[in-house]
Amino acid sequence: MNPPPPPPSSSCNTCGAFTGGCTFLHSLSYQASSRRYCTDCLLKKNHGLFCPICFQVYDGTLSPHLRLLCLRCPAIAHRSCVTSNSGLPSASYFKCPACSDPNFSYFRPRREGEELDPKSAMISG
Repeated sequence: MNPPPPPPSSSCNTCGAFTGGCTFLHSLSYQASSRRYCTDCLLKKNHGLFCPICFQVYDGTLSPHLRLLCLRCPAIAHRSCVTSNSGLPSASYFKCPACSDPNFSYFRPRREGEELDPKSAMISG
């Protein structure tokens, strides 16, 4: 017999992910109601607030010549992050990782009992 599903308040309002594993839920007020988002969905909803490659949060002082805008969404990446990462397209055709891959996730799936990898720990911390 399968256990009952967790109550709705313990799942992401966007993707339905439940707490546990590498899923962390954040409570936010959105459009006059309380909503819960997993870290992955929260980051995807706020593309323009951080570099999608190094995850540094922007403070509004990044010069235009030091940044690249995604061709499809409001994501802003450091020019140095894009040009130093050989797996990304050239700077003139920059698409952020989320726009480049429809299955993109900020978190690598974990197995039961496995610790967070360093990148996921930095994102969730």
